[in-house]
Amino acid sequence: MKPRGSTPPSPIRLETAQEQAHAYLRDRIIAGDFPGGMRLKSEELAARLGISRMPIREALRQLHAEGLVVIRRNQGASVVRLSPAEIMELFSIRAVLEGLAARIASEQIEPKQTRMLQELLLRMQRHADAPVRWIAGHDAFHDALCAVALMPRLAQQITLLRQQTRPYIRLYVSGHDDPEPRGLEHRMLLEALLGGSGDAAESAMRQHVVENGRSIVAFLESMPKKAARRPARRALPQQVSYS
Repeated sequence: MKPRGSTPPSPIRLETAQEQAHAYLRDRIIAGDFPGGMRLKSEELAARLGISRMPIREALRQLHAEGLVVIRRNQGASVVRLSPAEIMELFSIRAVLEGLAARIASEQIEPKQTRMLQELLLRMQRHADAPVRWIAGHDAFHDALCAVALMPRLAQQITLLRQQTRPYIRLYVSGHDDPEPRGLEHRMLLEALLGGSGDAAESAMRQHVVENGRSIVAFLESMPKKAARRPARRALPQQVSYS
């Protein structure tokens, strides 16, 4: 007999076929397992995932809207291949948006949030020689910083921009012993955020994002074309989000 006034447990929400396909494709693209220019055939993907083609097509349309896939008439879907100019454009846009988040965050950050960011920074530093873990920590740091601003739509747009450049960031980090350009470390970014000046926090974040974008583009342009088109294939953990 059910106790009076008790609330029935919430049903467990199962992942739909479309959500499964979207998560799988997004993670493979972001990890570099599906490189830029690769054709994404719904029949093959449906067979691989054991689902029908309709959820695959819906997932591809969603990824097209997110900027990870391009769908062309009579050619089907393929992974977006970004030019150096397009990569830099995305970093420039992200610099403006994340600069705004840093400005707002600096004006309302609380001690508990400060400690959290400091802990995430230490975690990043411990994994400086492990690219996959460093990137996961990098994403967590930037996500936490944006969350302090309490602007979820802004944070969502920043995440989408970051995901579009993630394969190239991974390639850069995998090719360097130290993933952070000198003078632009996240430590300095955190110091600016905690300095109490919204102007300083926004300026530091803009410089941080833009200069990192320039470093990545310069690295890609120095590589043989074939290597630059195929980001390093090292699997990221499932559902891990990057700046």
